[in-house]
Amino acid sequence: MPTRDPRERLVRICRFTDGDERRRRRRGRGEEGERGRKEEEEEEEEEEEEEEEEEEEEEEEEEEEEEEEEEEEEEEEEEEEEAVVEDKGKTLPKKQKR
Repeated sequence: MPTRDPRERLVRICRFTDGDERRRRRRGRGEEGERGRKEEEEEEEEEEEEEEEEEEEEEEEEEEEEEEEEEEEEEEEEEEEEAVVEDKGKTLPKKQKR
C-alpha cells in the first residue's frame, strides 16, 4: 500500500534495508556468514557485559547515596541532642519541666 507521506516511505525503506542486512548476516554465504554470526554474537556479549557493568555502577552509586543520607541523618540527630543538652539549663517547655 503506497503512502503519500514521504517520511513514512523513508521509514519503511529504512526498516526494510535494516532487516535485509540482518537477514544477510544471519544467513551469510559460507565463511562470510559464519564470521557475521560470530561478530554478531561477540557484539551481543560485549553489550551484555557493558549493561551489567552499568547496572553494578548504578547500584554502587545508590548504596553510596544511601550511606550519605544515613550519615546526614545521624549528624542531624546528634546536633538536635546537643541543642537539647544546651537548652536544659535554660527554660524548657512545660511538659519537660516535670
